[in-house]
Amino acid sequence: MGSGYRRVFLSHTSELRQFPAQQSFVAAAESAVIRAQCLVTDMAYFAARDQQPADRCREILEQADVYIGIIGFRYGSLVRDRAELSYTELEFDTATDLQLPRLIFLLDEHQQIPLPAEQILDLEHGGRQAAFRRRLLEQAGMTVIRVASPLELEARLYQALVELAPPSAGPDVSRRSQVVGASVAVPVGQLPVEVRGRDDLLGSLRDERGVIVLAGMGGVGKSTVAAEVARLVRPERWVWWVSAVDASSLAAGMVTVARLLGAGVSDLQALAAQAGDAPDRLWALLDRAPDGWLLVIDNADEPVLLSSELGSVASGTGWVRHGRRGLVLVTSRQADQQTWGRQARIVRLAPLSDHSAAEVLLDLAPHAGGRDQAAGLARRLGGLPLALHLAGSYLSSGVTRWSSFSGYQRALDRDPASARLLRPDPDSHRADDPRASIMDTWELSLDDLANHRLPHARPLLRLLSCFAAAVPIPLDLLDPTRMHRLLFPIPDDGHVGAATRLEQGLRGLARVGLVDVITGRHAVIVHPVIAASSQAHLLLPGGAEPSPDLVRQIAIQLVTAAVGTLNDAHPPDWPWLRRLTPHLLALLDTVAAHTEDAGLAALIEAVHRVVVAEHWSGAMAAARHLTRKALAVAGRLGEDHPGILDLRHLLAYQTGQQGRWAEAEDVYREVADAKSAVLGPDDLRTLVTRNDIARTIAKQGRWQEAEAEYRQVLAALRRVLGDESPFTLTTRHELAWTIASQGRWTEAEAGFREVPRW
Repeated sequence: MGSGYRRVFLSHTSELRQFPAQQSFVAAAESAVIRAQCLVTDMAYFAARDQQPADRCREILEQADVYIGIIGFRYGSLVRDRAELSYTELEFDTATDLQLPRLIFLLDEHQQIPLPAEQILDLEHGGRQAAFRRRLLEQAGMTVIRVASPLELEARLYQALVELAPPSAGPDVSRRSQVVGASVAVPVGQLPVEVRGRDDLLGSLRDERGVIVLAGMGGVGKSTVAAEVARLVRPERWVWWVSAVDASSLAAGMVTVARLLGAGVSDLQALAAQAGDAPDRLWALLDRAPDGWLLVIDNADEPVLLSSELGSVASGTGWVRHGRRGLVLVTSRQADQQTWGRQARIVRLAPLSDHSAAEVLLDLAPHAGGRDQAAGLARRLGGLPLALHLAGSYLSSGVTRWSSFSGYQRALDRDPASARLLRPDPDSHRADDPRASIMDTWELSLDDLANHRLPHARPLLRLLSCFAAAVPIPLDLLDPTRMHRLLFPIPDDGHVGAATRLEQGLRGLARVGLVDVITGRHAVIVHPVIAASSQAHLLLPGGAEPSPDLVRQIAIQLVTAAVGTLNDAHPPDWPWLRRLTPHLLALLDTVAAHTEDAGLAALIEAVHRVVVAEHWSGAMAAARHLTRKALAVAGRLGEDHPGILDLRHLLAYQTGQQGRWAEAEDVYREVADAKSAVLGPDDLRTLVTRNDIARTIAKQGRWQEAEAEYRQVLAALRRVLGDESPFTLTTRHELAWTIASQGRWTEAEAGFREVPRW
């Protein structure tokens, strides 16, 4: 920001400069402005003059480059000559009239705000302030962010100022904006009204330092405990929530953490690419951060993703390290001490006691029966928090066949034929008890939704389970026009369209707790245990409804269609393509082995497009992971299949980017020979691989050999595509670079000048 915006105008009411006493909201905002190398201005910085307030306000704001509104719950002082307006609203109107960039930070009415009660309730002008806040939320063309504490305000404002760069800020800022991060907000909206049965654990975690791993089976409440700890400490400390469900999500989350800590461009790019020293760069920032921070790494079920090039997670050289200034809190199904090393303390979460589990049910469905009935159902569900949540949500949903705890328990016991695929561990004392399975409770919910005119809820859940669990599934991915056969499993009267049918199905699933709706992100999440259970139904032999083949076919069609609308070389499309990465990985796991060759080939083509986008955006670690996974599952297509050859081409590129040019050249040559035999020597894909062979040769300093290869490729491209094709122009440019590298500067200059801009 050093050469960017110089003056930042802070608009606020007086109580926000006073409270909280330790650091007020305005003090936090001023700190963020100073860190961003800007100047702070507000009305308090200017001496009084004998001038109309509106004129004085305009005069001051005309000197500002950015308007920041910190909006609490009090309307503030009224303007002397305009009693219908407060100074804060006047300042906003003036900034709007001057067309200043506007950043609005609303104190979040849904969170606990560290202000005295009398500073939250405005008895005199509360209605005006509520109307002003609504107006800000509805205003187009500006950024509105909710915050709950001075610390959060400082972090979010600093990030916003860094990213709000003027056109003249230069290439450094534009490169920074292309580093794609992810939200690290704590998902407090998914917490229950009260977290039961974990009081001692929550109390012990609040003041911990170092590394703690919350371990246990899916559905036991690991993420709930982590989110509650984060909620409890968030008003006073830095808190970040990073998903480790895959390499792409992990890298994107760490990028945002680093950005909030003031990382430079080179650090952000290294983190996004998961460079070898990326963990070192992050920890250098964490070791300088304010004391008491909390970093939650959620769903770390593949600890290898948290390792470094130097060693495993246990070595302490990766993303998870023992911090002296804060706590790294990991949630994982992996409870092995050797996996995490002696740096970590493993806390194994057990199911809830009968008493606490009964309280969970009573919280969710207070009218479904007494404590004894709730305790009976709680025991039947094994005290597993996820199962308790599902049963309680079902009983309180209003679309239930069974309205009591005892009725629901009898329904579970009455159907011994249901598949019970999720059982206790083999050494458990309940290992041979078929009723210990919790899969039944979800099928009961689906049965009841079907009985309430939502028969498509079951096929919809089966479809959602094909995608990545515990990762937001964008609703834009779910194209209802491609889902017609799933949305209408039985004859319909034709009065309801596919889009409406999809919305009804999602609302039904959310109502009984089978999916979580991510408010504000236009996405849904399926819990891993629910997804695993639903996937298991697709593997049941014979007679399964809906057809497993149909579900898998539509899942592939949805992803390939979404990828097909995006441009892998267009930076604005990269965030969308990267959001699809975990879902492609899931399809490779759950669908690829059970689909026909045509579907698998289409899936591989989508993988190819997303990997190219990962290359362009610098996310090489995620690209390598996705490429290798695809090659591992697509072998049945044959080693000479064009899709397999394209993946091997990408693998060669990734190998070269690691500096292993000779190894990359060998792979490129094998791919080029195979493509020439299968597709023909003049096929574009063959020529692209040959072009990359030339580049790889050049990277090894064999300039004459590279030049000869480039000239052969160029002749073929001119013959096939003409002289002005982007592919031809690329080869012409790289040929000139090769000539220049041999010291033939005049010839190289002529070559460069002959290549027009495209």
